[in-house]
Amino acid sequence: MKTFKTLPDTENTFHDLLSYTFREWRDGYAELELEVLKKHRNRQGWIHGGVILSLLDIASTFAGNHSEDGPIASVTMNMSCNFIAGTQEDIIRTEGNLVRRGRSTFFTENRVFDDSSGKILATAQGVHKIL
Repeated sequence: MKTFKTLPDTENTFHDLLSYTFREWRDGYAELELEVLKKHRNRQGWIHGGVILSLLDIASTFAGNHSEDGPIASVTMNMSCNFIAGTQEDIIRTEGNLVRRGRSTFFTENRVFDDSSGKILATAQGVHKIL
């Protein structure tokens, strides 16, 4: 199992493009917040589904790869997403929850919320390969 002592540099990566921030990160749980900018929206002003799915993927990965020695390297093998509602609000948050971690894979359940109302926008289940 490969671990990092610090988070990998995200400058000029997709993570940097999204511009999310951590609200909380601990073993089995990650919570991210996104200030929704124009670049995150579709032509009608709604948050783009690809942004929502990306946040679900990132939160689920961090929920499963927390370690006292630093994050465990992993890749997403499968993610099943259900889009429930849209929003034009300016802040959304996502929660990733570890369901089970084995020797070579871990499983997660995740949600994205409209931060102001608490309305669930999407849910997902993920399977991740530990490198």
